[in-house]
Amino acid sequence: MAKGIDDYARRFARLRTNRNRKVWSEVTAHQAPYKPILLICVLDLFDSGEISSNFVEISDDLVELFGKYLERVLPLIRPGSLALPFFHLQGDGFWYLLPRHESTSLGSQISSLTRLREEIVLEREGASSLRAEHHQPWRFHL
Repeated sequence: MAKGIDDYARRFARLRTNRNRKVWSEVTAHQAPYKPILLICVLDLFDSGEISSNFVEISDDLVELFGKYLERVLPLIRPGSLALPFFHLQGDGFWYLLPRHESTSLGSQISSLTRLREEIVLEREGASSLRAEHHQPWRFHL
């Protein structure tokens, strides 16, 4: 089922984030900025033409842009990884992840970019062949 811009606007407004006021300041509206920053990066890459389909890859451009935006928002904090927000945005309905191996269960154990790259299909060609092989419909929503 195709999703419209209004649906995504609602999802964006309702992102589940860490809202601990003891951890996050007014600069981030008292919530973790990682998911919104990642979504803004993806939208910017769509806008620039670097992403041209609904298949969102963890490219060097995405990693670099995420780091730059995060540094602007949180300049005094060690840079974060996009692995956790990329993984957890599937729970917010922005995209689905396709496990590299059929027997892999994508649980909450993925906490690093290296592990995420090991566990999910990152290239269109790999995704197409796995989808055909397993006859499983899937797609990224964006």
